[in-house]
Amino acid sequence: MRPKAPPIGGNRWLNCEPIPFRDLRGRAVVVLFWAASCQASWVRLRELETLHRRLGARAAVIAVHSPRFVHEIDEAVVKSALTRNRVSVPVLHDPELLNWANYGLEGRPTAVVIDHRGRVIGAVSGLDDLSLVDEAAELADLVAVDARERSGKTAVALPALTTTTPWLPRLDRLAWPSGIAALPDGLVVVVDSGNHRLLTLALAPGRASAKVVGELGDMAGARMVCAIDEDTVAITFPDSGRVERVDLTTGDRQVLVDKLVRPQGLLLDKDGALVVADAGADQLIRVLPDGHWGAVAGTGFTGIKDGRAGRADLAQPMGVTRTDRGILFTEAGSSALRLLTDERTSGARVFTVTARDPSWEKFAEPGLVDGPAHGARLENPGGAATLDDGSIVVADTGNNRLRLLTERKMRTVPLSGLITPEDVETVGPNHVLVADTGNHRLVVVDLLGQDSWPLDLTGLLPEDPEMPTPVGQGLNAAAIPATNEKPSALHGVVGGTVVFHYPTPGESPWTISVSSHPTWLLPRPITVSRSQPDEAIVVSLSGAGEGELVLRVSGANAAGPEVVRLPITVITD
Repeated sequence: MRPKAPPIGGNRWLNCEPIPFRDLRGRAVVVLFWAASCQASWVRLRELETLHRRLGARAAVIAVHSPRFVHEIDEAVVKSALTRNRVSVPVLHDPELLNWANYGLEGRPTAVVIDHRGRVIGAVSGLDDLSLVDEAAELADLVAVDARERSGKTAVALPALTTTTPWLPRLDRLAWPSGIAALPDGLVVVVDSGNHRLLTLALAPGRASAKVVGELGDMAGARMVCAIDEDTVAITFPDSGRVERVDLTTGDRQVLVDKLVRPQGLLLDKDGALVVADAGADQLIRVLPDGHWGAVAGTGFTGIKDGRAGRADLAQPMGVTRTDRGILFTEAGSSALRLLTDERTSGARVFTVTARDPSWEKFAEPGLVDGPAHGARLENPGGAATLDDGSIVVADTGNNRLRLLTERKMRTVPLSGLITPEDVETVGPNHVLVADTGNHRLVVVDLLGQDSWPLDLTGLLPEDPEMPTPVGQGLNAAAIPATNEKPSALHGVVGGTVVFHYPTPGESPWTISVSSHPTWLLPRPITVSRSQPDEAIVVSLSGAGEGELVLRVSGANAAGPEVVRLPITVITD
């Protein structure tokens, strides 16, 4: 007999109306117990979103947020993560871990699969196979068909589970800046992750302000960045498991590696290779200039075991920085700082720099403890940077602090008011720039003078400062005739669509990508494939203002993509 599933209790539904447990009967149900700070949880959550889209009403997915760290108890922190990452499944916040206790769980993420009768089929821990969900959905289908045949009655539609995570991009400010990289020529590149763009900044003398001198859109999912040379950066895309090389001048992009689990921080090492922290795989990856790549530290199992690099266990590495002894990296899973040494004769090794459990078998408790490094404690640290004197600055994300490691001693930088800072970069002698992610801003910190100030950005406002309105459901459309001639201007309505045919270079099939400038004119960039010249493309409009649609059309035998820029004016209805 399968045990009856305990009801999911609590009233803190963050992105939907309360869901009665009885509404879940009649279909397969997956209850995911997860934490926003857990990188493996995000991998599993994205997989379940995809599975839910595939199975539709045959299966329901409920994500029960079960905090791992103290800072995750705050409902605002979780709501911010849901909005930023546009989570599409219902989420219940359970700060008291009541549901966690009722189900008797031990690790995050854990997906509990429940059948159509409300009984537990099994639980899938970590990132193990999810085929159990398909089996449960097929069983629910068979039972439903059998019931209809016996009764002769029409099936009753199952209640729909919908989410309402709000999202309104604001190009007059940053939104969840997540990564920072200083270029060799003194410019700074920032990943404005909430607005899906990459900004290049020129810092003013004194570093009180900066001017936006470059912007690249279509960067959905970008998280961390590092400089390769004056014109090129490397960027991680955690959700898609890839690292890209981006030319800041031309906007050209090249995938360097695309089979990682959840890449986060990265650096250009002294030999020209990229070192990538794959938080989902619990490994450090080295990508060589010739394109070859492989793990240089970590067994692939989550843990805190030190030793030879290939035999050490890592716990969700996040930020990486180069030191004179090797590569220092932060870990979200262990809340520790660890070091991959440069030893050549006996082989590279991994050492834990900060506090760990005396048994050397489990993680030390997170905290905010200064002093000798071996006793220092952090909470869910993110990016790290190395100063000219060899000191290490760490974005202590969970503690909302900056930490400074100097001569094997840790101290907290006297700076308050940060919210979930995710990255830090050196921008001058004793000066660092902090991605104050939760506050949607950048902060300059003078470590020597113990002073700090928000960086004033100019050049963010579009020419028309009117902000976009929420997407509506209108059917108004502006049609472009089937011609290769470029129209003088297009007109559309927020919530409506633009319908057009496309130029056809070379032989079919054709690949067409459509983006906009400013980016908020469209809900998101799109890419489609077409094989017939009369197949129209329909683009939804989400924001009011003037700008242009940018089409990049590639044919099977075309020499290169054809770029078409279509001026457009979008008004509110």
